[in-house]
Amino acid sequence: MIKRVNDFLAGLPMTIVGGIFLVMSFVFPRTGIVLPVDPAWITVIICGLPLLYLAVWRGIDNKGIRRISSALLISIAMIAAVAIGDLFAAGEVAFIMEMGAVLENMTTNRAKKGLKKLISLAPTQGRRITADNSGQEEMIPADQIRQNDILRILPGETVPVDGIIIQGETSIDQSIMTGESLPVDKGIGEDVFCGTINRFGSIDIRAVTVLVVFCPCALVLATPTAIMAAIGQAAKHGVIIKSGEVLEKMGKVNTIAFDKTGTLTYGKLEVSDVLSFDSHITEMELLALTASAEARSEHPLGKAIVAYAKEKGIAIKDSDFFQMQSGKGICAKVSGRKLYIGNEKYIRQWGIMIPPNVENELEKLRIQGKASILAADGNSCLGLLGLSDVLRPEAREMVSRLSDMNTDIVLLTGDNKKTAAYFASQAGIKNVKADLLPEEKVQSIFEIQEQKNNVCMIGDGVNDAPALKAADVGVAMGSMGSDIAVEAADIALMSDDISKIPYLKRLSNAAVATIKVSITFSMCINFIAVTCSVLGILNPTTGALVHNAGSCFVILIAALLYDRKFE
Repeated sequence: MIKRVNDFLAGLPMTIVGGIFLVMSFVFPRTGIVLPVDPAWITVIICGLPLLYLAVWRGIDNKGIRRISSALLISIAMIAAVAIGDLFAAGEVAFIMEMGAVLENMTTNRAKKGLKKLISLAPTQGRRITADNSGQEEMIPADQIRQNDILRILPGETVPVDGIIIQGETSIDQSIMTGESLPVDKGIGEDVFCGTINRFGSIDIRAVTVLVVFCPCALVLATPTAIMAAIGQAAKHGVIIKSGEVLEKMGKVNTIAFDKTGTLTYGKLEVSDVLSFDSHITEMELLALTASAEARSEHPLGKAIVAYAKEKGIAIKDSDFFQMQSGKGICAKVSGRKLYIGNEKYIRQWGIMIPPNVENELEKLRIQGKASILAADGNSCLGLLGLSDVLRPEAREMVSRLSDMNTDIVLLTGDNKKTAAYFASQAGIKNVKADLLPEEKVQSIFEIQEQKNNVCMIGDGVNDAPALKAADVGVAMGSMGSDIAVEAADIALMSDDISKIPYLKRLSNAAVATIKVSITFSMCINFIAVTCSVLGILNPTTGALVHNAGSCFVILIAALLYDRKFE
């Protein structure tokens, strides 16, 4: 009952009513209107009771110990003002405090709207062991789980709350929390986290309650409110930021490295050239052999070849053997014939010579910005397939906008130098590193970081995952990117729209700037308030007013960040 009354009085409508009566208390005496009761009393009741509720009722922890909070100190100031007959000051302090709480809740709730889909992933129920020591289990809603409850989690179930293992051993999939691709072994005494998945053994855990108290101190509010507002706005634009730390790091990034295929380009390669160098094999037969060998491949080039062959009505045969070497090519056995499909390095790796006429054809395709796939058996190069990709139309403008923000742009790609140079020139990128294996992309990231640069890596494929992890900030193309890349990244672009990168950079810069401004402001106002208090200029009532005014200002700045236009 008390909570319902408090929630009713603490809402925006009643807070506005309290503000109206506070204005009446200020205006009426100055216009000659005399009322039997000062309207400020109504403000004190409406806005002061929720304040007292926070200070007294909510100020007692689970051990019955009272805690000194800002709400308690401001309540004392309000009561002191009433005691000396300054009702307007008492109502003013209570009203400012309540407006600060309302603004804080509005900012938080609006930010949460963009994250509802992520929040919906939280578990809704848990299996509690009954307290009568009978060992019976009961399924209860997650919001009814209390501290020190014993919960049993079976294999395949989601951990409903944070807890500590008290019985059993298992492996926990923590990828949703930490991005780790492999389950983590857990035993008695180790922590488990809400939302993670129990993969193997049955375990019993105890609920660890985390109590979050919103303090109106401007210094404390500066960072979380700005981060919450920025993450909320990003979610509205289809950009999922996994943590506030990532947002701050993105604000400090001065170098952005791009993968090419699927990032700067659409990554939807189509076979444009099929050339046979063996007089006994026609172009369609070459396509059939290559597509059959690539049938098990997850690489975009392999998928494009298979799709093209199917479009041509070519039957895809099963391979008796398949082996993939990341960033180089595949080895497969089709109809008893061992085939090597990949780039030049991969073909030469098996001791297969590439004749001059094949080199000439490769050069022609490179100049055209096309990807090249060589097909060979154990003796010679059988043929060549050229695949064309298309640069995203927004790529050049995106690069230009990032350059205007004093951000260096680097292209890191596994493509050969001429193909990389072709697409880099189309996008307006001057710094290009080509012919890179996945581990070489990582090394390039480290080299850039060694020069005191903060690096953001943007990619989409499996081979980009190590580089995404190595960079200060990793951004994955969420829609068409691989699951591994999305898991490894700190930020996901759900629409694969790379024009969002400048928006993300501006948003991050603004969030960091907002945090700095808010912290600087709060420190200045606190310094001034303490100085004025020592000099006797501020009394407890006016001191509390200044304190809460600073908090409201910080929250207001964060709220403006949520709706600011960065396009």
